[in-house]
Amino acid sequence: MQLESILSTLEKLELYDHTDTITLPQVVELISIQGKSINKAVKEMEPKVRLRSLPTQLFGGKFGENAIKSLDLLNPSRELIHEGKLYRHSDTTLNTTWSELSAFLFDNYFVLCKTDKSSKMTSSGIARHYINRRPVPVELIVLNSFENSGQNRAVGFLKGIRGDRHETSFGGRDTSDSRTVYPFSYTIIGSGSAAGQYTLWTDSEQSRQEWKEKFQHAQALRRAEIEANTIFEMLPLSLDTFHVSQSYGNTVQRTDATQQFTGPVTCSVPFRTLDGRELVAIGCQEGVWIGLRSDPRSLRKVLHLRAVTQCAVLEAFSLFLVLSSKTLLAYPLEALVPSLNPGAPAPRGHQKLSDKHEVQYFTCGNISGRTLVIYLRKKGKSAILVIVDLSK
Repeated sequence: MQLESILSTLEKLELYDHTDTITLPQVVELISIQGKSINKAVKEMEPKVRLRSLPTQLFGGKFGENAIKSLDLLNPSRELIHEGKLYRHSDTTLNTTWSELSAFLFDNYFVLCKTDKSSKMTSSGIARHYINRRPVPVELIVLNSFENSGQNRAVGFLKGIRGDRHETSFGGRDTSDSRTVYPFSYTIIGSGSAAGQYTLWTDSEQSRQEWKEKFQHAQALRRAEIEANTIFEMLPLSLDTFHVSQSYGNTVQRTDATQQFTGPVTCSVPFRTLDGRELVAIGCQEGVWIGLRSDPRSLRKVLHLRAVTQCAVLEAFSLFLVLSSKTLLAYPLEALVPSLNPGAPAPRGHQKLSDKHEVQYFTCGNISGRTLVIYLRKKGKSAILVIVDLSK
């Protein structure tokens, strides 16, 4: 600051008899403290000021205005954690092409944009940012490697670094100037088209580490927000019973060769037995398991069926309904979960409530005191609802 500099210069002068020589050092120190405080406040406010300007600079592009609305930029609690320039490259049969992207990391989304700095400017003369990839929720991002070594790339291959546009290497592109770019990778989890692993590149190692720190900070904020707004607590019923050939959400892979693949879980239903035990039935591609709700280790396979898609329990009739390979079957609960009463009669066998491979879906309910099972049967191009009255 100029005033601080002037006072510091005066302080060094030998003004032995001047009364200001006593207070001058105190004034310089006070101005220095105030200056640091102001600089800190300005730095803290810069992201908030920048965030206020983004709604007029961000455009949905091919994703439309819904992409902008999903960012919820006008929310008073919204934060712009970090922004900067990143690079993406794709290999073709002729060469490797690079594109420059403007990246915005909010506390709720990560957004990649193409920036138009020339033709279509905003009314204030600031470049427009067009969303290039669908915004990704921060909680769906898993950070991978941030340690791979840098790679030299010719500046001519980096679109947007220079104002001029070079020809292809076959047409005499100038590749004498080059710079090093540093990769980092992340995975988007989920089942949508955007799911998968991606790699982006930064200008420096320092920038790469800064992106890593900012991602971790954004994810910590997001976790805290989700936990603060959680209404239901999610408790897994089992983490080591059901195994699939690849990871499906929280379902784990088998840990040793002796474990059989069960396929992903497709349905479940809680119920209570006549002797008061609280159980849960879980269906998957390889059958049905039943166990205590409070003890995941108690799960046992009770039905060896294929392609189980639905199950239900009718406690009043002591029946277990299961849709297996599009065939609706009914089993007595006593056959699957023997009661603790040694004098109970032997259970009867199971019944087929439908013909083979014709049921698409079923549901159970009570109407006027009658218990009904309704299933959708498809025959050719026709769909038929079949009602089974269990009260008769």
